[in-house]
Amino acid sequence: MGSWFDLVVAAVLFILAIALAWFELRRRPAVAAAEGSSRSYLQRRMRRRMRVALLLATLAATIVGARWIDPERRPVPYLLAWFGAVLLTLWLMWLGIVDYLAARLHWVGQTSRNLVDIARTRAELRELESRGRNGRKRH
Repeated sequence: MGSWFDLVVAAVLFILAIALAWFELRRRPAVAAAEGSSRSYLQRRMRRRMRVALLLATLAATIVGARWIDPERRPVPYLLAWFGAVLLTLWLMWLGIVDYLAARLHWVGQTSRNLVDIARTRAELRELESRGRNGRKRH
């Protein structure tokens, strides 16, 4: 039998999983309203975060399950349960890194597209300013 600390950790993980899933589901209308590359990015991000919520809930269940295994009577299932918990934790860390990199790449691309649009608009503005009121170029 484990300590009460295991149950507290599992409860916190389960609450985090529910909160993450709830926040992502609340964003669903905004994702549907988005356009272009932002929409596909937001859809992928929502799927990634829903998977993380599921894995957090699975990790919580694994911790609770491992707590009830007697390590003296059944050492192999006990070790397998905690090994699974460690693997789930590592997988969650990997998914966090992937989510960070995906967000970073998306926003870097978005920023560069915005800078190109700004440069194009400034060039058009300079062209319009160089013309007179009659539409002909000033000398």
